[in-house]
Amino acid sequence: MNSNRIRAALVAVTAAASVLGTPDQATAAPGVHMGVDWKCGFYLTPTDPEQTRSRYFHCGNNFISIQAEWSNGARPVYCIKPWENHPFWWDGPYVVVNAYYVPVVPRLRTGPSGRLECND
Repeated sequence: MNSNRIRAALVAVTAAASVLGTPDQATAAPGVHMGVDWKCGFYLTPTDPEQTRSRYFHCGNNFISIQAEWSNGARPVYCIKPWENHPFWWDGPYVVVNAYYVPVVPRLRTGPSGRLECND
């Protein structure tokens, strides 16, 4: 009976790894998806017309987790969708000063459309 549980766990881990994948190289360009000529990763955007202070561009067909560093010392982890352009706005006097990939499996759920989405 224990071997069946182990086998089921291995199948679940393998299935999750195939859906989540690994982060793509930072050399990929999101221009095709975003209409911009920026590279992947974190950017400060003080002149953004949408009034964001920074953004994280994810260049990949997988879900990932990023950790943001806020100017007040907070360090939350966010689930990022494939090819997401994730904005960070002011939070009172605080702003995001950095964000980067972390090897944390994002929490996902199946949405009403039947597609995977972040479960935040």
